Amino acid sequence: MTGAFSVYSTAWLSLALWAAGEWRRRRPLENARGRALFTAALVVMVAHSALAFGVMHGWSHAEALLHAARRTQEVTGTAAPRGFYANHAFLAFWTIEAAVWWWRSDAYRRRPAVLVWLSRAVFAFMFVNGAVVFVDSPLRFLGAAALASVAIAWARPRRLREPEQP
Repeated sequence: MTGAFSVYSTAWLSLALWAAGEWRRRRPLENARGRALFTAALVVMVAHSALAFGVMHGWSHAEALLHAARRTQEVTGTAAPRGFYANHAFLAFWTIEAAVWWWRSDAYRRRPAVLVWLSRAVFAFMFVNGAVVFVDSPLRFLGAAALASVAIAWARPRRLREPEQP
C-alpha cells in the first residue's frame, strides 16, 4: 500500500469492521463475533492513526496540530487543533471499551442503558466527523450509509434468543 492510500483505507476498513460488529452484538450467540470485530476495528484504527501520524505528518506533533487546525478551519471556519486530541482520547476510550468487554464480558453486556448510549454517542460523533464531515469526496455518502446502517442496528430490538433450527 502506498502512503496516503494506506492511511485512508485503514480508516474505512475500521469503520466497516466496527459497523459489522455493531450488527453482530445484537444476538447473544453472535456477541463473541461482535467483540472480535469491535476489537479488530480498534486495531485497524490504531494502525490508521500511526500511519497518518507517520506518513502524513512525518511523526511531528507540531505538523499534526497544524494540519488539524487547517482542516478544522476549512470545514468549520474556526482554526482549532482539538481534533488531534479528540482522536487520541477516542482511541483511549475505545481501548477501554474493548478491554472491559474482553475481561468483564457479562458486566459489559449488562451495563446500564445510559452507559451504552453514551458509548454509542462517542462512536457516532467520531465516525460522523471522520467519515462524513471531514471527507471531501463522494465517499461521505459511503460513510453516511455505514452510519445509517449502525443506527438501524441500534434501533432494532436486541434478540434475546436465537431462532429455532429446523
